[in-house]
Amino acid sequence: MTGADPLHPTLSRQLKRLGLTPDEPPAEAAGWRALLTRVDTAYEESRQDLYLLQRSLGVVSAEMAALNEELKARAESRVRAQRDRLEAIISALTDGFCSLDLTGSLLTLNPAAAELLAGIDTGEPVLQRFRLGPESGELGTTQTAVKVLAELRNGVRYRDESAVLLSPDGTEIPITLLLFPITEGGEVTGVGVTFRDISDRVATDRRLRRLAMAVDASADAIYITTPDGRIEYVNAAFGQITGWPAEAILGENTRVLQGGRTDPAIYQEMWSRLAAGQVWSGRLQNRRYLPGAPADDSHAQLYWVQSTIAPYFDEKGALLGYVALQRDISDLVAVERQRIVNELAARLRVDVGAALDAAGPVAERVGAALQVLVDGLPEDGGGEWTAALRIVEGDDKPARECARGYAGDGWLDIVEHAIGGPLERITQFRRFGPDQQSEDRGAAMGLVVPLSPESRVTGHLSLFAAEPFPRDAALKAALLAIADMLGLSIAEDRAARAADLARIAAEDADRAKSQFLANMSHEIRTPMNGMLGMLDMRGFTEMDDRQREYVSIAQSSAEMLLTVINDILDFSKIEAGKVQLEDIPFDVREMTEEVTALFSAQAASKNLELSCYVQTDMPTAVRGDPTRLRQVLSNLLGNALKFTSAGEVAIRLVAAESADGSPLLRFDISDTGIGMGPETLAHLFDSFTQGDASTTRRFGGTGLGLTISRELITLMG
Repeated sequence: MTGADPLHPTLSRQLKRLGLTPDEPPAEAAGWRALLTRVDTAYEESRQDLYLLQRSLGVVSAEMAALNEELKARAESRVRAQRDRLEAIISALTDGFCSLDLTGSLLTLNPAAAELLAGIDTGEPVLQRFRLGPESGELGTTQTAVKVLAELRNGVRYRDESAVLLSPDGTEIPITLLLFPITEGGEVTGVGVTFRDISDRVATDRRLRRLAMAVDASADAIYITTPDGRIEYVNAAFGQITGWPAEAILGENTRVLQGGRTDPAIYQEMWSRLAAGQVWSGRLQNRRYLPGAPADDSHAQLYWVQSTIAPYFDEKGALLGYVALQRDISDLVAVERQRIVNELAARLRVDVGAALDAAGPVAERVGAALQVLVDGLPEDGGGEWTAALRIVEGDDKPARECARGYAGDGWLDIVEHAIGGPLERITQFRRFGPDQQSEDRGAAMGLVVPLSPESRVTGHLSLFAAEPFPRDAALKAALLAIADMLGLSIAEDRAARAADLARIAAEDADRAKSQFLANMSHEIRTPMNGMLGMLDMRGFTEMDDRQREYVSIAQSSAEMLLTVINDILDFSKIEAGKVQLEDIPFDVREMTEEVTALFSAQAASKNLELSCYVQTDMPTAVRGDPTRLRQVLSNLLGNALKFTSAGEVAIRLVAAESADGSPLLRFDISDTGIGMGPETLAHLFDSFTQGDASTTRRFGGTGLGLTISRELITLMG
């Protein structure tokens, strides 16, 4: 045997067991028999083994086939379950999902995608329905679609947050888009597409952008804070109104905006409402930020804002912070305060004038006027007010002082109390007023106004406040006017007292004169009556015509002089209050007719008709002073006859009623004389007055008749 013909494996194993090799066959026949026997046995065993192996393989193969079928069924069931679960999930998605082949044609899609891709069928191209963001071009163009599909086949994912879905009717729907490769066994077999309708989000974003633009363009300051008041956001107007740059104010507490002049009760009420979840609105006085100025700089500019603050919460009701809006209303407040100050100034003038015009001593009226100032000024304008008046009477007299509010031990003590120290601390002041003599001595003190120069009263009116107060022009003007009113009131009081003294002296002198004339009435009348008596007796003696003419002239002149003396004495007695009226019964008809009869001769001498009419149905029995009534009627009839040269003079007596219904007697005397003009009527009853000088020279008389008549009638009631 050669190496070219290899032995059967079984024969080789048997040779090896007998210690033989293929190149050394057995030398003896027994060796060969033994070899053949062993070969036969080996082949028999091999056949048996082969049989057993075939039987085992058949059994195992059947079992494996059954197991394989079972495993295959189980796998298919699990795959179907997974596929059903995945399809259910995909179908339940609110986002659109569809699968494409590598050409971009539609394979499957879920209901959300079917709704968004209305009218599309399987096999139609899908990518042409999408428009990518501005930087990506449009998938509707072949070049872009091919490029995207090529990238997807290479395993690249594509996401676009601002894509657009084009509906068949031309409507553009904003979407977010995700394109990703689908692989099997490491190979890209298709394309998955998910997209979401973000119309609501885009609309919300637009509204938010518009709102942000509106907030930033607002002329009002808008800012947002944390619950503890730290500022997180401000708009552009915030810096313009408050002076705070955004980079400087962010993170700061809102307390840095406060001006220190707002009533703490307002802040307490504000936080109380905000803590209750309510909106608060009100006015605050803030301090404008000045770069480089200290926080407590009293010269920093204060301004007024109308502030509205609202808390805002999350969906669970937890406080997130506060949104505040502030509008600068400094100009509005200035106008309102100016109106208030104008009204206050006008009211102070009226009230001070009323206090000064009231009855009582001038010191009490001045004190009441100062109290009006103290009570009338607003509490928020200066806190505790003090009004003081200092009047210098003269070099040799002490100054007079009056104060309301803080009433110290004198004007100097009041001033030093107001300024919080000695008077020497005032180093500068500003003058104001028409005469530039009034002084504004700064916030630490107040206003000092001299009294009116026209009143000739030397002194000053001072207005002090515990806190700085606004120097409104209207308030200064009111203080100037009030100072004038005080000065004039004091001057009027001085003049009134001087006038009273002069009046008392004049009245005393007049009473002495009238008393003298009244006491002298008998001494004056007695000689005149003696002269008239002797002239009357001389008329009964023998005289020639010339002597009789002389006596007649002397008698007429004496009678005229007696009439004048009687008028003057009667007038003096009336002024001195020495006239005593009678109250006796008499017949008024009879008295009237007697008076008329007395003047009948005078009327006849002038060819005048003199008539008397007395109402027939009126009672004529009355009580009074017939002598004085006769004097009044005689004066009136005498005047009528004196000023009438032709025609008639008439006297009428009729019954009348007063305003309260009591009976009256009315005497009417009329004539056809020269008459009177309006200018004469205005002075008809004045003492020593007639129509004019020419009538006085023409008709004579004292001009006291009507005055005496008026006084007598007044005395009669």
